[in-house]
Amino acid sequence: MKQSLNHDCARGALGLLLILALLNLSAQTDFTFHSPWPHSEKAEISTCQVFLEIKGDVVRPGLYCFSSPPSLSEALARAGAPLSSINKTTESLPKEPLASGTTITVTCPDNGPLRVNRSSMNAFWRFTLGIPICLDKESAEGLTALPGIGEKMARAIVETRERLGGFTHLSQLRLVPGIGPKLMGKIRPYLTLCADSE
Repeated sequence: MKQSLNHDCARGALGLLLILALLNLSAQTDFTFHSPWPHSEKAEISTCQVFLEIKGDVVRPGLYCFSSPPSLSEALARAGAPLSSINKTTESLPKEPLASGTTITVTCPDNGPLRVNRSSMNAFWRFTLGIPICLDKESAEGLTALPGIGEKMARAIVETRERLGGFTHLSQLRLVPGIGPKLMGKIRPYLTLCADSE
């Protein structure tokens, strides 16, 4: 019973820290966190399965939470893109659901369809939201989001990645000077290979 209570307290504290981090990040940027249940008092961030960042020429740019992977048109509608523009834009685009950790940048030229660019969410957002960082694509600056990784170590990871022609297994991080079993154990849960995340 005591152990269960401790687990509940720990989960509650982690949830509170995540909410505070999101509020702090949104206060420092032009972004807003948007709950998938705008009119529900019982909305909880713990039920979010997919996080998307939507920015650019939309009414409500920000960080969006979905309970399941949305289509591009659903995500654009949530951010306030005009329905007529969404229909024209999404007709020619892939229909597969969007993966968590995607950034959608919308450009709306005068009298034309929306232009939509998809990219990977900033590593610091990904780390905060518990979305794995892609080891094969992340920049040295982004790798500093990992616990225990400073600028020098991040550059060493990128240099090793270039020397190997890309990582094929996470265990290859041990080839980076300075990454021993302890640091490897600390950062491994936050990483994925590109092939695993696409």
